[in-house]
Amino acid sequence: MMDAMTRIHGICERAGSPEQPLGPGVTVPASVPLLVNFDLRRVIGRAALARDADGSITASAEVTGEGAALLGDLRYLAIGVSHVRVSHDGGCPSGRITSGEIRSVAIVRANIDPDLPPYEVEP
Repeated sequence: MMDAMTRIHGICERAGSPEQPLGPGVTVPASVPLLVNFDLRRVIGRAALARDADGSITASAEVTGEGAALLGDLRYLAIGVSHVRVSHDGGCPSGRITSGEIRSVAIVRANIDPDLPPYEVEP
């Protein structure tokens, strides 16, 4: 018997994040691994990424098995960025990420951006 599949969609990085916004120099691949709490041993799928007109990044993923069981507890998406270069001349507490590459998306309890909405479960 096949596991039921759940599709999720949401913002994983808001362009206006007050904590550590991403600049346009950050590479956004078409898809990346979807992790549980950034644990590389807990890959539960792949997330398709897109950057919208204002610079926010959204993710869509199909989740099955263990990942689907966690969706009630882990309500937010967050990104992992490698090869990061940060500029501290923008007034953000952690600086602005000016370059790097998104390497993963994770389902998490909370994102560092306090205004990021939770992802949506699509019918």
